[in-house]
Amino acid sequence: MRKYSFSVLILLFISIQVFAQKAENTDEHCGMIPYLKMLNKQDPTLAKRIEAMKFSEQEYIKVHGSKLRDPKEVIRIPVVVHIVYNTPEQNIPDEQVYAQIWSLNQDFRRRNGDTINTPQMFKSVAADCGIEFCLAVRTPNDEITNGIIRTFTDKTEFGLDNTIKSSLTGGDSPWDCRHYLNIWVCDISGNYLGYAQYPGGTDSTDGVVVDYQVFGFVNVIHPHYNLGRTATHEIGHWLDLYHIWGDDFGSCDGSDYVDDTPNAKDANYYCPTHPHTTSCNNTGEMFMNYMDYVYDGCFNLYTIGQREKMLAAINLYRSDLLTSKGCNEVIGIPEQKKLSSLRIHPNPINNQFFVDGLEDLKGSVSFQIMNPLGCLVYTRTINNYPDQSFQIDLSGIQNGTYFLKITYKNTDRSFKLIKL
Repeated sequence: MRKYSFSVLILLFISIQVFAQKAENTDEHCGMIPYLKMLNKQDPTLAKRIEAMKFSEQEYIKVHGSKLRDPKEVIRIPVVVHIVYNTPEQNIPDEQVYAQIWSLNQDFRRRNGDTINTPQMFKSVAADCGIEFCLAVRTPNDEITNGIIRTFTDKTEFGLDNTIKSSLTGGDSPWDCRHYLNIWVCDISGNYLGYAQYPGGTDSTDGVVVDYQVFGFVNVIHPHYNLGRTATHEIGHWLDLYHIWGDDFGSCDGSDYVDDTPNAKDANYYCPTHPHTTSCNNTGEMFMNYMDYVYDGCFNLYTIGQREKMLAAINLYRSDLLTSKGCNEVIGIPEQKKLSSLRIHPNPINNQFFVDGLEDLKGSVSFQIMNPLGCLVYTRTINNYPDQSFQIDLSGIQNGTYFLKITYKNTDRSFKLIKL
């Protein structure tokens, strides 16, 4: 048994206690409440603007309700991830970012495997939100990017004061927030796991901040927030969702302005057993909703009402996202224009993924997938494919990085695939 000095053991004990406090503190899971208070102090007109936006959303939902209840088209939001690090541990690998994007798409499209845990009484309102996310492949200047920006900082941690969002204060400045979702990953001080900015705030600080310990599900340090759902929660705020208890701790008077989420008196923590109630005269609280405070493994749904509110917020306040080119690859060769509309999803993948946009390609289209060594692991040729989506099954190959080449009329287009 290795022996340590008393002083070393004391330092080790203190470091463990600091992490445990951040990991298990139940009062400060999300920094939205204190962050919003700070913004209101800085801008006294913000509260009135937010209140007016609530009314506008409600009116929009009344007029466009049928479209929002059954969205026909999927909205794709380009994401740029700013990794601001002081230590090697904070400089998380690309695979962790890929995993986070995959997790977001699973949650927002209700493809997450734990939908089976949704209680029967809530299954009728559980929703595919019709929202997907992609790591940006095109910069605001139409240059090629992988959507991941790495910035070393001499700051050991960041608070809720927006300093992470500017290169002048030790962070990294955002891309155009009208056309991209900016996510900053760093060490957040205190016990906060993340925070976000509601629509209506300042462009220079718009976006989401997530602690590096809870980002994604690959290499994640945190034992309970380890499925990427802190980002799911904070992006809900970014799309104008409130906590399901209405942010009025200890009272049943607050509202999240969504009709199909039962009223709650307080946030729920850890992993309750359904039915669970904090006495607001409901038959069971929706603690498994992404806008509560439970462990990642106990979340599993957004509701139809929340989908309507998010889609209303996009159309009213973030409408430039609908025409953003951030998810469209930069095509430099004219002959490749016919392939420019193709897209693959999800990516990272589990076993199957889809290639969309084939209906306009008349003739022979071939698919080849190779591993990093150049070995062919999949090949297939189709002719005049009648449907938009073509499914490729990779369940027989091991996890890792692969490259998909699509060939059409002697013209190639390549995609990088991550299989998890």
